[in-house]
Amino acid sequence: MVSDLRGHISDVERRDCCFSAGRLILLQVTESCNQYCFHCMRDSGPTRVYPIDLSLVGPALDVAVRTIVPDRIVISGGEPTLVPNVVELIEFVNALCIRSSLCTNATTITPSRASQLRAAGLTSATVGIEGVNADYDEYRRSNRGFERAIAGIEALVDADISVTINVTVNDRVIHTAAEVADLLKSTGVKRVCVTSPIRQGRLQAISQANGGRVTKDSFEDFVRRLRALVEGPIAVRTPRCNRDTLCPSGYSVFSMDRRGRLGPCPDVGAMNILDLPENS
Repeated sequence: MVSDLRGHISDVERRDCCFSAGRLILLQVTESCNQYCFHCMRDSGPTRVYPIDLSLVGPALDVAVRTIVPDRIVISGGEPTLVPNVVELIEFVNALCIRSSLCTNATTITPSRASQLRAAGLTSATVGIEGVNADYDEYRRSNRGFERAIAGIEALVDADISVTINVTVNDRVIHTAAEVADLLKSTGVKRVCVTSPIRQGRLQAISQANGGRVTKDSFEDFVRRLRALVEGPIAVRTPRCNRDTLCPSGYSVFSMDRRGRLGPCPDVGAMNILDLPENS
């Protein structure tokens, strides 16, 4: 565990859980994605996209909200913006008087799309940036993905949607704190999270070339260097997805699939890369 960060870095907001503090429902609307990231916990990729059936999901969400009383609903995937009626879904969530958040790669978001999302009631979004320029495209196996992601982030910011950039540390990003800081400044984003990857989904099968240099020391060093270059607090996430002993979310994270079936946090049992023997 990165236990000494608070002693070395001021203004750090500790959030061990992937989804941070608060009770929430993670609504996974699709397994389809226009990228094929090395660190994807869902094994998402290019597949056929279907609209959400609100006749199934709507009533289930209504019951779940009244039962769980979440602080927010995180709409995720896959890439949720590919779902044809995602705007209608956000409108439905907004009508339940619950804050919605979007977990997106932002590559499909244009200024007009961002305006639609904001008008539907979306107030915040989290965008993953794993490296800059060619490093991003290689890690996410995306054609011109970095360029399109930056344009999407700028569109979200211009639409008055609060954006958090999440950096999942890997071998391509571990030495690029300055470039990440420049990215934050150029897009006007003030919120940043630094996350250590967990071994689940695709990360269980990839080579060490994508995470072999991510150790406790290199992870802490990246956070320190980034902190020296950016304004405001940095959220540091080192998730331990074990509900019995280590999961800091306790029983506050729930998931719902596209059929409206409610379950626990989908990441229970995942192993943090910092806990692997080679990083001990």
